[in-house]
Amino acid sequence: MPSPFAVADKVAGLQIDNSLPMKGTHIVGIDARDKGTPDDWVPRHPELIRLTGRHPFNCEPPVALLRQQGFITDTSLHYVRNHGAVPKTTWESHRVLVDGLVNSPTSFSMADITTKFDSIAFPATLMCVGNRRKEMNMVKQSIGFNWGSAALATNYWTGVRLSDVLQACGVKSRKQGARHVWFAGPPGELPKGDDGSYGTSFPLEYVMNEANDVILAYKQNAQLLHPDHGFPIRLIVPGYIGGRMIKWITHIHVSSEPSTNYYHYYDNKILPPHVDADLAMKEGWWLRQDYMLLEYNIQSTIWTPNHNDVLPLNGSTPATYTIKGYALSGGGRPITRVEVSFDNAESWLLGKITHPGYQNDYEKLWTWVFWELEVPVTKLLGSAEMMCRAWDLSTNTQPDKLTWSLMGQGNNCCFRVKIWPTQLADGTFALAFEHPTQAGSTPGGWMTRPNGSTQPPPELMRPVAFSTTTTTTTTTTSQNQNGLQNGVQIHITSAPAASPTPSPAAVPSVPPQPNLLRPSGFVSSQIAGTTSGVPTLTMDEVARHDKESDCWIVVKGNVYDCTPFLSEHPGGAQSIVINAGTDSTEDFEAVHSSRAWEMLDKYLVGPLGGPMPSKYLEGTTIPPPTEPTPSNSNSNRDANSHLNLNSNLNSNSNPSVDPAQQARTPPATTTTTSLEVTLKPKTKVALHLQEKLALSHDVVRLRFALPTPDHILGLPNGQHVLLSATVGGKPVMRAYTPTTADDVRGHVDFVIKVYKPNVHPKFPAGGVFSQHLGSLEVGQTVDFKGPIGHVVYKGRGLFVLDGKVERVAREVGMICGGSGITPMFQVAKAMLADPEDHTRIHLLYANQTEADILLRPDLDRLCKEYPERFQVWYTLDRPPQDWAYSSGFICQDMLEAHMPRSGAEGGSMVLMCGPPPMINFACVPNLQKLGFTEQQYLAF
Repeated sequence: MPSPFAVADKVAGLQIDNSLPMKGTHIVGIDARDKGTPDDWVPRHPELIRLTGRHPFNCEPPVALLRQQGFITDTSLHYVRNHGAVPKTTWESHRVLVDGLVNSPTSFSMADITTKFDSIAFPATLMCVGNRRKEMNMVKQSIGFNWGSAALATNYWTGVRLSDVLQACGVKSRKQGARHVWFAGPPGELPKGDDGSYGTSFPLEYVMNEANDVILAYKQNAQLLHPDHGFPIRLIVPGYIGGRMIKWITHIHVSSEPSTNYYHYYDNKILPPHVDADLAMKEGWWLRQDYMLLEYNIQSTIWTPNHNDVLPLNGSTPATYTIKGYALSGGGRPITRVEVSFDNAESWLLGKITHPGYQNDYEKLWTWVFWELEVPVTKLLGSAEMMCRAWDLSTNTQPDKLTWSLMGQGNNCCFRVKIWPTQLADGTFALAFEHPTQAGSTPGGWMTRPNGSTQPPPELMRPVAFSTTTTTTTTTTSQNQNGLQNGVQIHITSAPAASPTPSPAAVPSVPPQPNLLRPSGFVSSQIAGTTSGVPTLTMDEVARHDKESDCWIVVKGNVYDCTPFLSEHPGGAQSIVINAGTDSTEDFEAVHSSRAWEMLDKYLVGPLGGPMPSKYLEGTTIPPPTEPTPSNSNSNRDANSHLNLNSNLNSNSNPSVDPAQQARTPPATTTTTSLEVTLKPKTKVALHLQEKLALSHDVVRLRFALPTPDHILGLPNGQHVLLSATVGGKPVMRAYTPTTADDVRGHVDFVIKVYKPNVHPKFPAGGVFSQHLGSLEVGQTVDFKGPIGHVVYKGRGLFVLDGKVERVAREVGMICGGSGITPMFQVAKAMLADPEDHTRIHLLYANQTEADILLRPDLDRLCKEYPERFQVWYTLDRPPQDWAYSSGFICQDMLEAHMPRSGAEGGSMVLMCGPPPMINFACVPNLQKLGFTEQQYLAF
């Protein structure tokens, strides 16, 4: 599909202003991570750090790349904050309506705006109000995701003054009631509010004052706006937080009152630290305008040294070291000084501002400044940390300590870098530098460890090996020979900035090892693959341990051998094996509790880049690394291994199974290798919501479109799929079972019970992920991964457990509670769809009320269509007066009446899916009383 942005880039009459820095990297192609999302037409730089998964797109550049840009940031590396999909609009069709308290309401085209008004251009630094939020989240989780310290950028912005546009429409005076100007993006962009638009407002006097340079911008760095940054037109209010500068602006309204837009009140606030989410709603804190974030607060950080940089201490080490960073303040207030302390704020050294930024004619500074401080290396040797703070013209400065707030916004405490002594593999002593955090799910940072403020990271507790091979680091270090990265081709077309550019440190190739940063006059070195001749733990090595008998994973830069834990994992071995040989940090964070994090230590192999433990070397030969094949054959093999759902397993017969039972062979294998399979065991696939139907007040049917009409999901009967998304700034993942099977192509359906807050007293917050699914709008995406599960139904009564053990049953009981009906429904449909499958099904379904019964019309329909093969019985905690079924908890009498006999001819089996108390205290003990053995019942 042609990009509207690409078409608009050729708009006639818009000339490039060669007097401005045309600094932009031309991105060709679409990043593979955007394929299948609503943004699969937007070109993006592959090295941006994604903070909310694949979609929506929120990102910042690595600190080293931001520093390398110099004063003006490359457009392609400007941070991005998107709440949803990028609107697909065109230059020719887009219009901006100005109405309200004006004499002449007008709908302006882009041609009107660019030809009827004089344009101005100036540099301005935009900063997300969430900059440095991850530090706050390490103290206590806020409701926002993990921004690092690079959520800001400086561009040249070209546009027309908003005051000129309002005057052309005859804006009324304050005496006539005109006091506020509302701004809104496209309706339907977001799920909340009256019209789903993202909006805010400013005082009329502020936007009409030319000294404040409020513009409607249509260019950045002398080129048309990038789609992520508001093409074709956006609001720029320099000195204010990025969240107040509405992108893709469609409506400007002059009013006597502030905006009533939902996001004007429920976003961008610094609430007192005692206010949590419940209290904010209960006491109306969101509506209190005193806590709104408007101008950004004063900020400074250190970017030289960068995180994990190392300063060797040897005969060639210079006597001094230069610390560098950025600083800025809101409201146009100039930065007057930056200071650095090495003794926890007892004393301060004054830095030098090396690039003062640009002030407008009214002496307002809209940009960051660069600063540096040269100190003796001996100063570093005697210090445990360095910290910086800035001051502005109004004598605002940064607080010493962090103050937590609910939204995690406005964190501007002194930026602290730890200084750790360490020793290199050649015996050279060195100093390693550690920043507080790293953006998103990137591992590293002293605040990410419980004792990080007093103890160094594990990798510094042992020698680290470096080779002497010199390299030159550029912005394209991770590209291959074809200039491709994540499917994106990069063409550098930017002109160098006129201002000095700090020398970058080498980007570490294997996190979280330190990279070798030497002072001016030195060169960088690459991390070697061995430590004193001992192989190191690399991702190539981890990738070899990718099966159930040898299962390694990486979590936050550490390697773990999960093999001995597979049989004990409550979720079954496959939920771990599906991630074997990969970095599973995001999946682990999305699912596991603090207890699981504590258990990890027992299975630690070592940190990435560290030496291979001797127990893994004894009697083995480590093969050389192999390059992955373009076809990704392992992933394809794993995905296709689940396709033959009815394959004959007699050749792998289990001696414990009666030969007479084995004689009931599944149907002949059908060829499915030509089908396009959606699921990939070790790769997430983003699918967009195609249809949404409310079945009740808390139940929805969701239909997700597969990549093409010919695709199947590729999910064996009895297994589940992992759905994941970023919710409240944190990755969340849950297992679900669809109600459609692989006989359906082009889409997959789910029936979702939405567990709302304040319904169940034990779970006041409700179900976080089910609420997220329930709030999805058509077009939004969810990540899919799988298959997962330890049970596969092969057909005609044959079950395979964990890929090994076979069970055959002619009578199958199913006990489920609540949403546990979905895997039962999936298996039952597969049984009933095969006319040669004579398995009889006995379903007992427990719920609290009659309204809670999911799929009841479908279940009752199956009873009527297959009366000899499918029976269903319901039990409710709170039944209505005319209820014809059972009431109360599942008990022995209920099971005896509605489950098959344990000694039924042809074998019997009972499947269970529901809350653990139901299974452990109601189902299993009573089944055992009825003669069922452990081999005759299992839980999904």
